[in-house]
Amino acid sequence: MPSSFRITKFFYAAMPDHDTKTLTVYFNGSCPICSREIGMYKESTGSGMIFWSDVSRTGCKLPNGISQAMALNRFHVTDADGNLLTGGDAFITLWKQLPRFRILGDLCDNRPLRLVVNVLYDCFLKLRQNLQNSVVDEPRS
Repeated sequence: MPSSFRITKFFYAAMPDHDTKTLTVYFNGSCPICSREIGMYKESTGSGMIFWSDVSRTGCKLPNGISQAMALNRFHVTDADGNLLTGGDAFITLWKQLPRFRILGDLCDNRPLRLVVNVLYDCFLKLRQNLQNSVVDEPRS
């Protein structure tokens, strides 16, 4: 995995207290696109082993070195070993934790496809604001 996408637990000291969880997902709950996608993951088998942290909420605990603005603008996860991953690497890690998406995560867990997933994620970020403007935010259940 490229070192530019991984921040080791050396830099991560503010891990939430959730001993039984395997992953912490930091997501932007104020983004309609992000909320819909995270909602899909939360409904998946295995999602109970994940700690879901909406970084748009005041007082949300964040990893050291990550501001709320950074967390709102880019997807982050922390694995059980305390490694902070971002962007496409974070999605691959999430996919590997959820049985429904595990095949996708396993397929993408190699250098060439990690690069492709990260490039696609970065392209999505450039288009996200325009896409958000076209999405009608439906009431959450």
